[in-house]
Amino acid sequence: MTDSSPTIPAKKNISICWFPPAANTFKLTIDGAFLQGSHTGSISGVLRDFVGNWVVGFCKKSYAYSHVMTELEALHTGLELVLDNHTTSLEVEIDSIEVIDLFYYAHPNYQPIVESCRSLLRRLGNPVVRHNFRQGNRLADFLAKE
Repeated sequence: MTDSSPTIPAKKNISICWFPPAANTFKLTIDGAFLQGSHTGSISGVLRDFVGNWVVGFCKKSYAYSHVMTELEALHTGLELVLDNHTTSLEVEIDSIEVIDLFYYAHPNYQPIVESCRSLLRRLGNPVVRHNFRQGNRLADFLAKE
């Protein structure tokens, strides 16, 4: 008689942290914090160079109807800040997979701000926008919760 129970794969530890961008590139990390029921929260973002030095950042209150909208507002504000600072060669990291999905699967509630973010991204040369876990985005996460 053989045991037909499935084999459970061994767990792997992975490092979740902020990684610097490629040489001569900047990285924008953004985050939003939303207080359910109050329609308030805050947004933040940090632009760092390829060594990890802080270039510029922001943190401010937000009035939104969902956590996704708060994250979108943080992205929009961060992209405007990058444009205002004439930064080129950019990577963007966000801890919201929902926001990244909105660039592929539109939702009418978010369409205006998504289109505005798309426009800003085009003006910035279409930088890569990727997901990073909250633990890899600690600085922006901390600022958003302040």
